[in-house]
Amino acid sequence: MFYRLSTKTARSVSKERLAQLRTIVVAADYDDIAPHLEGIDDLYLGAALSPSQTMLSGPKNSIRQVMEVLEKHGIEPQPLPMAIPYHTPLVAGVLDARNEEILQLRMTPPSVPAWSCSTMEQYPDDVEAIRKITTELFTHPIMLKRTVESMYEAGVRTFRRSRAQGCAIASGIRYFV
Repeated sequence: MFYRLSTKTARSVSKERLAQLRTIVVAADYDDIAPHLEGIDDLYLGAALSPSQTMLSGPKNSIRQVMEVLEKHGIEPQPLPMAIPYHTPLVAGVLDARNEEILQLRMTPPSVPAWSCSTMEQYPDDVEAIRKITTELFTHPIMLKRTVESMYEAGVRTFRRSRAQGCAIASGIRYFV
């Protein structure tokens, strides 16, 4: 079901709109590059995965501007071959906690502590709040680094990677383990 929701969200952005967007990966900590990004319109953080991996999305002109600014500071962003607007406001309004598909999901409070990389907090025990987080995660950036830091501050000392798919998440986890 989650894959279906993810696919629905991905397909909500028209091909015409996707053609106007770009995504870059920056081999730097978001906290370090954020001051350089101030004043650039329509730029969206998609993921802050580790001290060496950040993903930014936006219209071509905004991404071009970001690349120029970062290169002036000795940071070489890598453009991706396709735009990835997920986890940004660019897909806002596609899903909400009242969507029939979301309401059909069988949700229960976590039986073990679980954390959300979009809120950087532990999931609540309230099922309706979990539904809301589940739908909002498509429009909020993945904040893996800050989530792991929050977990550590809360006393978590054992971190385990499970079902990671793709190098972005694997490299983010590798830093913390």
